[in-house]
Amino acid sequence: AKRADGLYHSYNRVSFPTDDTAQVDHLGPMLEGQVAVLSSGTLDAEESLAVIDALFESDIYRADQATFMLYPARSLPSFLERNRVPDDAAQRIPGLDGPLARLFAAGPDGELHFRADLINANALVEALDGLEVSDTDCDAVIALYEEVFDHDSFTGRSGSMYGYEGLGSVYWHMVAKLLLAVQEAYWSALDDGESADTVGRLGAAYRRIRSGLGFMKDPVAYGAIPTDCYSHTPAHAGAQQPGMTGQVKEEVLTRLGEFGVRVIHGRLTLTPGLIPPDDLFSDRGPAGAAAAQFTICSVPMTLGAGTVDEVTVERIDGTGERRDVLELTEQESRDIFTRSGVISRVEWRVGADTVARWAQTTPASG
Repeated sequence: AKRADGLYHSYNRVSFPTDDTAQVDHLGPMLEGQVAVLSSGTLDAEESLAVIDALFESDIYRADQATFMLYPARSLPSFLERNRVPDDAAQRIPGLDGPLARLFAAGPDGELHFRADLINANALVEALDGLEVSDTDCDAVIALYEEVFDHDSFTGRSGSMYGYEGLGSVYWHMVAKLLLAVQEAYWSALDDGESADTVGRLGAAYRRIRSGLGFMKDPVAYGAIPTDCYSHTPAHAGAQQPGMTGQVKEEVLTRLGEFGVRVIHGRLTLTPGLIPPDDLFSDRGPAGAAAAQFTICSVPMTLGAGTVDEVTVERIDGTGERRDVLELTEQESRDIFTRSGVISRVEWRVGADTVARWAQTTPASG
């Protein structure tokens, strides 16, 4: 499915021209296809980076929003340009000037159109059955009909409308899926022991994609309140269709990843480094004060800078435990995942040395 431009084909259509022949054709490039291949687990880190680079160089990228459309923008033919029989059809099908002429209507400029009552291929076949024409001419007219209307390529509103998730639209749920796929590629590269340069470039690619999403924008660019979730942004307006859209669940997953929260061998761990530390917490206020707050399975957690890497687990019975690591035990993790109510709060502290290394690999956001 890999294309010459570095992207991947999203959808393939199979047809059966004859009883013993199958033919595969491609629809155009789609953002969904790139997300699929990035999430497939078949690409290594460098191949993933190549897909991301190709995306930014492609016609799917929409520079005014610094993000990606569902597919490249294209212009639809006007109403009067539709249902027009190619000028060379009469040369290809000599029988068009005979009985087959009853299937067509002439336009003001002499161009041919299929009759308005031939609403689908079945209607066309029924009309052909009433004419005294050869099987060869029948097959040629049916092929011409499909050439004119290209039903096999119809993708519904996405390929025929400009609003909703239509032509020229950014579909924020799919951009969020892309963000999650790139974050997964980042973690895979880290786990596979890829070079610091490769891991760093995947992190930079992630942050570049993140910079084009809602809350990173200002209201003028977004066309709405940036912290609100919206379905899509068409080419002719700002963000549209507010509500708890599909984007939200990917945003929750990616945000936890941005904190560095992961589950490794059944243990909740903290692996900071994907986004700049200043994006999560600062050293303003009391020394080591936590600035980032979040929950996992309803358990409140804080993340802040400290002297050394450490985690403090507080229990509902008033007891607690502090350790110089950035992971919970299997039992503590299980208590959180099962919502047992045993753990009341978790506080993570990232040591000064870790923060310094972290800041070097993730330049502060502009």
